[in-house]
Amino acid sequence: MIYNPESVLRAVEECDRLGRTEFLQKYGFSPAKSYHLIHNGKEYDSKAIVGVAYGFENPDHGPLRAEEFSGGAATVQNWLEDLGFEVRVAAPALPDEIIEPQRYIEGAVKRISVNSYERNPEARRKCIEHFGLNCAVCGFNFRATYGELGEGYIHVHHLRDLASIGEEYEVDPIEDLRPVCPNCHAMLHRPAVTMSIEELKGIVGDSD
Repeated sequence: MIYNPESVLRAVEECDRLGRTEFLQKYGFSPAKSYHLIHNGKEYDSKAIVGVAYGFENPDHGPLRAEEFSGGAATVQNWLEDLGFEVRVAAPALPDEIIEPQRYIEGAVKRISVNSYERNPEARRKCIEHFGLNCAVCGFNFRATYGELGEGYIHVHHLRDLASIGEEYEVDPIEDLRPVCPNCHAMLHRPAVTMSIEELKGIVGDSD
């Protein structure tokens, strides 16, 4: 935990002075994949900045090593935002399953520590009712592989990237949603800009 925004600014200055690559090497951190501190229009590796900032606040201990603490929304992002800094999440957290009204309102951004979205179970039901429980990308079916344990299990993917919408909209379960397995769901969301179903199907086909 860090408490002084000045220590964060000193870590940012250290990164600017050394350059990103040398900064990460010196303090033993890997490049951030998802969470980036934004300061004066520049991106910084949030976990590395926090680790070095801790050392400025606690000179008797020195900088935290990467293995001494975890990054992510509950720690690094939360601490930095509590100190008034902006943290940008490179890709939206995987929307695991939708919970919540023949108008299905999607979106409704809430500010917690990261943006989350209200989602509609009835929209999910209509999507599965229309498309079935096979993954729209790879065709995987949980019931076929896992028997009763897998009955009814599938993720639902929103073709429209909710993170880019940032407002309520009326979702059409047939036009806007597709059933996908968790692996394909993760891959759809892995790039900074969410891939289309067709793009990922092409990759899956090429790897066969």
